[in-house]
Amino acid sequence: MKKTLTLFSLLFVITCTNPLRKDNASSYPTKPVSLTLWSFTDEIKEPLEEFMRQNPNIVIYLTIHHYEEYFEKLKLALEQGNGPDIFTSEINMVREIVESAYWDDLQGAPYFINSDQFVPYLAAIGTDSKGIFRGASFQTTSIGFIYRRSYARKYLGTDDPSQISRMLSSPESFLEVARQLKKKSGGNVSIVAGISDYQRYVLGLRSMPFIINNRLNIDRPVIDALSMAETMRNEKLTAGIVQWSPAWFINMAKDGKVFGYALPQWGLQYIIKKNSKETHGDWAIASGPSSHYWGGSFIGVNRSSQKKEAAGMFVSWFTANDDTLAWMQNKNDSLYANKKNSASSVKDYSDSFCGGQNTFEVYAKEAMKISPRSLDPRETLIEEIFFKEMYNVMYNGVSGKQALINLKQNVRSGVEGIEVD
Repeated sequence: MKKTLTLFSLLFVITCTNPLRKDNASSYPTKPVSLTLWSFTDEIKEPLEEFMRQNPNIVIYLTIHHYEEYFEKLKLALEQGNGPDIFTSEINMVREIVESAYWDDLQGAPYFINSDQFVPYLAAIGTDSKGIFRGASFQTTSIGFIYRRSYARKYLGTDDPSQISRMLSSPESFLEVARQLKKKSGGNVSIVAGISDYQRYVLGLRSMPFIINNRLNIDRPVIDALSMAETMRNEKLTAGIVQWSPAWFINMAKDGKVFGYALPQWGLQYIIKKNSKETHGDWAIASGPSSHYWGGSFIGVNRSSQKKEAAGMFVSWFTANDDTLAWMQNKNDSLYANKKNSASSVKDYSDSFCGGQNTFEVYAKEAMKISPRSLDPRETLIEEIFFKEMYNVMYNGVSGKQALINLKQNVRSGVEGIEVD
């Protein structure tokens, strides 16, 4: 999920020997091949460099675009027939890319990348409505509730992740813990910074998507969540802090007033750990009221590429090769979407930042509990409208009932082709 802030092109031409290289004359082209790769994230730079060390006859030109402009530039290039051979996608873009068939079928020749190799919810997101697997994920982004052990011991009587998970296992129990934290801390500690640290659990609680047969479907968890946001505002059960604001980061530090943050593994690695160094060892991860995800990155081969074999070699090497994934996991301390790598990564893992807890195991289990769904590309638009209404309830004084009315109105006016009752 790390995003670059500058646009640049990189040419890696590296021919030195590599310890990961397993020489096999049939594993890479004997004639030089050059490819183009576009991305919105610089996470791919180092693996790309490694791939070309192992395959010196393949040269890949990497262009990284500003995240905000990436999708429009990519779509324009693809529509004009001059798109890159390989390109990545962030989860908010991936459904449109998949359904538009901009990526080739990865399960067919010459790729033979099986969707069964990946965590089910991620495989479903990368599969189109016809069952064709087009986008391979390279990131597990299940959410864990990352909380302060010292606050848990002081105000809840235990810091055991299994017991905290039971306390947070439903919206009702989550609300009760919020009240207990406020009461026992004298209002000094809140369960979350703001409603944004709860709202993705709502998506996991839903049994059906927002769009069914081109009609808006609002099920009970969404209605209850808007009402719950109003209750949390009225009872002052959050810290009233907006996500991504300076205060959101500041309260991760030693004297912070926030009990926990609902974040994926990238959030633990690149946000919590970087903003709370004084609290090393004072964190743990529990399950929340549901299992869901936040973010995710995918990669595929341009269906119109003239160099699919070489392009497929990189995509397969990057997402499905055991040695590659083990190397990346050890180097980045990250959990990947490939099920085999995820299973091996979990064994004997210990995170000293979280008091020695096996945090990989928590995230891996949460990932496997997420219901796999191949969603309508417009689903993410409605999710954003829902998040906005949760925000309006929490910070702008809107009632839960009015927020539900607003949600329907905004879908009717802002999402094309959806019938709203």
